[in-house]
Amino acid sequence: MEDTLKKLAGKLQVFKQPNAYAAGVTDENQQIVNAYGSEEAYKEFQSNFDPTKDSTVTVSAHGLMDGYSAQIINQGDSEETGSGYGIGNIYVSEENQAVQALQDVYTMTALMWRNELLDMNTRLGEIRDSGAANGVWVRPYGGNFEYSDRDMEADFYGIQLGYDRNVGNGFIVGGALNYTQSDLDYYHGTGDGYAFGASLYATYLFDSGFYLDTVAKFAVMHNDSDLNFTVGDTSYSGSADYHSTAVGVSMEPAGSLTSTTWASLSRKCRLPLVI
Repeated sequence: MEDTLKKLAGKLQVFKQPNAYAAGVTDENQQIVNAYGSEEAYKEFQSNFDPTKDSTVTVSAHGLMDGYSAQIINQGDSEETGSGYGIGNIYVSEENQAVQALQDVYTMTALMWRNELLDMNTRLGEIRDSGAANGVWVRPYGGNFEYSDRDMEADFYGIQLGYDRNVGNGFIVGGALNYTQSDLDYYHGTGDGYAFGASLYATYLFDSGFYLDTVAKFAVMHNDSDLNFTVGDTSYSGSADYHSTAVGVSMEPAGSLTSTTWASLSRKCRLPLVI
């Protein structure tokens, strides 16, 4: 991905590629502001760009995603700096904060979705333990996620409504609907979201005591977020909302190794697939 920067008729023009840019725009004073690019781009720009004549510099412009930002400033005329344009205020972060803020929201949404998928495996365990043949069930649920490395926290709560049926020959099948509400708090902002989901699940009980649980789930999710982040010494704020859909399948083969009146020991292997 490359951009070409040219000094023409006293102005620095930017020729953009579709997905990135290495400099900003020219303001009324012909000062370039909000420039983005990789560290290598700025080194190349500094060493090759001559503001006194037409010149061309080709640079790699991936720095916006990598967390590099800078300003290309008009140095003016002075004994110390000379004249023309130069590069100042180069900032480097491990990750661009705008991108990080959006990643935080997506991460929490994915964690809550995964938790809902695993909740259905819990329901299948309840069916096996109770020995009930058929029935309607309702379950309120809630919880809290914390991700200390990214200073993220989410509270969620919701309700599930389902129906189970023992169809014989070791098979139990069922379906459920659920609604989840969430509140997000993270380093770069706050947000809230909700999700509607539907699940189909089944278990097969072997005579040996082993079983195979299978869950398929679909959900539609929505999130609203207020974002706050800083690039260099400039603070930005904004809001975002997005809709997403998710499909997940989980299989869990397991069985009891030993059991007593007071305790049991089992082994299991869960194979989740989330899209």
